[in-house]
Amino acid sequence: MKNKKTRYRILGIIIIPLVIICILLAILAVTSLKSAVNITGPAEMESSIDDLGYHLRSDATDLQKTLFDELTEALNAEEEDEELIAESIVKNFVADFYTWTNKEGQYDIGGMDYVYTPQKTNIYDEARNGFYKTFEQSVEAYGQDETLEIDEVSASAVALSGGYDLEEDGVSVHFSDAFTVDCDFSYADTDMDKSALETRQTFIVIKDQETGRYEIVEALGGEDVTQE
Repeated sequence: MKNKKTRYRILGIIIIPLVIICILLAILAVTSLKSAVNITGPAEMESSIDDLGYHLRSDATDLQKTLFDELTEALNAEEEDEELIAESIVKNFVADFYTWTNKEGQYDIGGMDYVYTPQKTNIYDEARNGFYKTFEQSVEAYGQDETLEIDEVSASAVALSGGYDLEEDGVSVHFSDAFTVDCDFSYADTDMDKSALETRQTFIVIKDQETGRYEIVEALGGEDVTQE
């Protein structure tokens, strides 16, 4: 009987530390994954519009800095120009999303601050497995400075007179303030082949009346579909 109790105590002494170690390793793994999977943006910011959740990364390109300043100015204007703000949201998204020269890895997806919050995780996953899928290979082949960087972007917004309806978990959500934004952009001259990459996109931008946030809810493709 004593031998059995002794064996149980020995097993307990061995198993308990192992369980603790496994728990610590699991916590460390989750923490590392959260750090790697960057959905909300890079940890270090140069500037931010905190009440609306827009941020400028610390290693922003000159164009990204200029566009963020334009967005800040538009949001702080005495008279709100909704179409101008919608255009600025799209330009900031494009300049960050399609730029690779300042990204930390395939998991550092640009422009996530400007997308519709309930869809952010899905958009992030699609980008990581889509446009950003060849990020690592491209960096290895060309060097990061010779990959992708947006050097010019323009946008034109038109308000949707009937607003915009979005299906969300089987429920229709209506946004009275919505805009189509046609956007043209170009890449800096680098070694990476960009001949097959898109240089035009049309987005739907909505304004959340409760929070005041302007967010991209849909990308419609490269054709001009702007409508009154």
